[in-house]
Amino acid sequence: MSKVFICLFALIAVSQMGSSKASPTVMKNESEAKNNTRANPGDNYFPSINNGQWNQGKRDCLNQDYIGLAEINNEDELNLIKQVLEDNADIAASYWVGAKYVPSLQKFRWIVSEEVVGDWLDEEWEEGYPGGFMNAQTALQLKYTRDGEWKFRTGVTSHNARYLCEGRSADCNCNPKIQL
Repeated sequence: MSKVFICLFALIAVSQMGSSKASPTVMKNESEAKNNTRANPGDNYFPSINNGQWNQGKRDCLNQDYIGLAEINNEDELNLIKQVLEDNADIAASYWVGAKYVPSLQKFRWIVSEEVVGDWLDEEWEEGYPGGFMNAQTALQLKYTRDGEWKFRTGVTSHNARYLCEGRSADCNCNPKIQL
């Protein structure tokens, strides 16, 4: 009987290893262990554990009933996201977030709310960014830099990175845009 149970447990564990879904991240208070993560879908931000292109990340977020890729509207929200990622030891990655460059505006715009990304972001760019050629296939990433800081950078949407989903809030009457 115990051999059957062990085999069944191993089969279940192996079948779940290849999932491309974003894993919910628990926002912790300081007294909880930092590595007890990705468990509560009631929280606001859900970093993926796998890499994907920007559109794949957007699709995965929507398929899991999240609002979509995370929108970061101010420094307080950015600081909360930084803390969530650091608490979960997710500091070795770049994450797609939900803003793309709009050439006609010459600015980035959040895809769900359709708001232009605020000027507060000007102080949050990684050195050397945003610079260079940008077009409709340019999106925002949040990256942990060599200097030990979370900063924004641009990326081509066909490149792979992890992605950060945003959960639904109780007062959200959101109707995410599926096409861009």
